[in-house]
Amino acid sequence: MLEEAKSGRNARYSFARGLTPLIVLAVSFGCSSEPGENDGGEHDQEYLDDAGDCRRPLEAGIFGCAESYEAALVAPSRCGAACAGPAGDQSLFIAQCTPSVGCAYDRQTGELVGATFGDDVPSHCGDHYSVVSGQFPAVPEFNGFDLDESCAHFAQRNLSSVLDEALRHGVLPAPGMACRGGHDECRGPVTALVCANPRGQIIPDGVCSHCVSDSECRSEYRYADTAVTCGRGGHCVFGGELAGECPGYGSGCFTAEEAYVCVDGLCGACTENDQCSASGPYNLCLGSVCMRSEPRP
Repeated sequence: MLEEAKSGRNARYSFARGLTPLIVLAVSFGCSSEPGENDGGEHDQEYLDDAGDCRRPLEAGIFGCAESYEAALVAPSRCGAACAGPAGDQSLFIAQCTPSVGCAYDRQTGELVGATFGDDVPSHCGDHYSVVSGQFPAVPEFNGFDLDESCAHFAQRNLSSVLDEALRHGVLPAPGMACRGGHDECRGPVTALVCANPRGQIIPDGVCSHCVSDSECRSEYRYADTAVTCGRGGHCVFGGELAGECPGYGSGCFTAEEAYVCVDGLCGACTENDQCSASGPYNLCLGSVCMRSEPRP
């Protein structure tokens, strides 16, 4: 599973009155499922806060949220469209059905600290489509994914702006997308899949698929060698760090096309040849990117 992000990074996730971004996403998936007993129908507990948002008190099992983040990750999916991962000092689990449910857990303890329920009719607090409980942040900015059943619709944020730009190809990679193996076409700012055929074999031309073994990830991302593993949810993990984070050196800052260095714990541009030499099989810093020349200077 992806490790924790640096403490103090806060995820922002605001739900405006009316048709919220989460509801738009929920409707777009076209699936409908009831979340649980506490499904937002207890309107007598709802109230408007000072900002005019519809709220209700936090309680165990609210909106069908699992009691812990670990339990949420292994629970059966309501509709096959869910996203979960670290976001600042919280871990979020968002089910993208209609009605939609978002659950926020404390990163350290895994305990439920907030939730949101999104309906497709304005039935909350009189004319609101959604109701929030506890500490639920605002437009999700995931630092990495523990579960990705369709996260590309959310704002994906890599901790490193340099690596984010290098891996953002326009359309973010998603399971089933056509790909060429070994070209990072299944690697995005915060997630990495493998290019495989329908039988799960890693091939030059296939579709982006979840990994099932470390060897699949190492075959897809040969530049990472043994530093890449198959993590929870079928995503390749580079060095055990969140996307863009680095412990000092390593292939987590490399891509199929370019190599960067670790600067203050994040992947960044090089400024000196020595930085490249310490980060891997490189010896030159040209245009902020590490290169290798033969013979060595």
